[in-house]
Amino acid sequence: SHCCIMADATQEAASARYLSKTAAKETFGLSDADLSPLPHKEKRNPVVRSAAPMRLYLESDVEAAAHRKYDGPAGLQAALQKRETARAKRQKKVHVSVAEPSTSFTPLSDLSCPVHTAVHTSGLLRAIATHGGMADRIRVRRTGHSTPAGQHVVYWMQTAVRADENPALSLAWHAALHLGVPLHVVALLMPHQHSTARRWVFLLQGLRDVSDALDRHGVALAVFIDDSASDGTEPNVPE
Repeated sequence: SHCCIMADATQEAASARYLSKTAAKETFGLSDADLSPLPHKEKRNPVVRSAAPMRLYLESDVEAAAHRKYDGPAGLQAALQKRETARAKRQKKVHVSVAEPSTSFTPLSDLSCPVHTAVHTSGLLRAIATHGGMADRIRVRRTGHSTPAGQHVVYWMQTAVRADENPALSLAWHAALHLGVPLHVVALLMPHQHSTARRWVFLLQGLRDVSDALDRHGVALAVFIDDSASDGTEPNVPE
């Protein structure tokens, strides 16, 4: 009957699965150009309310588009496997697990010279400054109490709130091991113009997971709360 047809259509629509644009691209190996002709619906961004609305695509439409692009399910799986292999290869180049830090560095011959010379001639620190495009994230602070190797290595965790698969943290860890100084990991919490309760809960849960991961390796996580950037100025990071 007509009523039964309407009921079946309603039930089918309710069970339909939608994917975000990011999920559609990652899961099915599609590009923006591949997704642009597909029908979609928009949903308000649940994290940043002022951001552009999210685009949601019907999973069946995305899967069909992927099969057309890669000549069927087998071609899609082959393309996804190729991407995964390339991703693993990239991570292998820059990622050294925090859980199994290497201590096989060759001792530096110039650590007995003044600190301003050591930090520029050290092969390790030079490699860190140029490795993985992180030169702009490396800072050397010198005080009258510093030893040639430095007093400690500090990793400021501001955006990459994770302990695993974090190349910058791995480099900081290895620098501390190589120089024979402690590693301090500090999370920097700053005001945000789009702060919401959900955003802070998500961030604090992430910090809890990071703290647990670091604690297993004998490294404590400190949290620095900076309220001086509410006017848009640079954060007040202590020396």
